[in-house]
Amino acid sequence: MKLIKKLTSSTRMIKVLIVVCLVVIVFSGVNFTRAMLTYYSDSYVSGTEMYQIGVSLIENDVEVSRYDDDQVTLFIPEIPENDLQLGKTYKEELKVKNCGGNLSDQNAGIDQYVRVIVHKRWLKVDEDGSVSELADTTLNPDFIDLNFVNINDDYWIEDTSQATKEQRVFYYHHILKANEESELFANTIRIDPAIVKEVKTETTEADDGTIITTYLYDDYKFEIYVEVDAVQTHNAKDAILSAWGVDVTINEDKTLSLGGGK
Repeated sequence: MKLIKKLTSSTRMIKVLIVVCLVVIVFSGVNFTRAMLTYYSDSYVSGTEMYQIGVSLIENDVEVSRYDDDQVTLFIPEIPENDLQLGKTYKEELKVKNCGGNLSDQNAGIDQYVRVIVHKRWLKVDEDGSVSELADTTLNPDFIDLNFVNINDDYWIEDTSQATKEQRVFYYHHILKANEESELFANTIRIDPAIVKEVKTETTEADDGTIITTYLYDDYKFEIYVEVDAVQTHNAKDAILSAWGVDVTINEDKTLSLGGGK
C-alpha cells in the first residue's frame, strides 16, 4: 500500500521593466506568481518583479516534494513494504514549508498564506498489479485513519463547509515566511482494524459445505494525496478570493480567519 501526494503551485521567475500609470497585481489562477508593480510617476519607468511562490510538503522531516512536482510517493518509513499491520499506528508527520526563498540565488521568496487539501481513497488493484485511477466510492475512506493535529487552534483552521469523507481542507492561521516551516497538520496513520468486519461470504457446492470468506477490501490499496498551494500576503483577502474562491478575514495581527471581514 502506498501513499502519494500531489500539489500545485507556481514555477516562474521573471523580471521586466515597463512604463505604467497603475498599480497592478497579476495572477494566473490557482497556480500563480506575484507581479508587484511599484508606481513612481507618469515619466518614470516602473519596476515589475515576479517573486517566486513556492511551497513544499515535509514528511517526517524530509522534503518529499516541491511546487513543481506532480505525484510523489510518501515514504512512511515505519511501514515495511507489503507488511502494513491493521490497527498499528505509524508515524506520519506532515507539514509545509515556504521554499520560495531558497530555490536559487536569483529568486526571491515572499511571505505567503498556505492551504492544504487532504484526499483519501481506495483504488482497485488488478491481478496484473495495475492500479485503477478511479476511486471505488463504495468503500469507506474513514478506515484510512490519518490523525490530524493542531487543527482549529492557533495553527491550522479547517474549512468544514468543504469537508467530505474523502477530503479535508485546512488553512494555516499565520503568515508563513520565506524558508519557514508550518506546525504539523498530521502526525500518525493507521488502518482501522474494523475493516476486517467488512466481508462477504460464499458457500461452495463442495460436499463439506466449505465457507469461503472474502474481505471487501482485498485487492485494494489506500491512497492519500495532498494538494498544497499558497497566496501572497499583499492584498491577501482579494488574492485568496480570486485564487481559491474563499472569503477570509485578515486580522489586525495578519492572521487568517475564515469568513468575510477586513
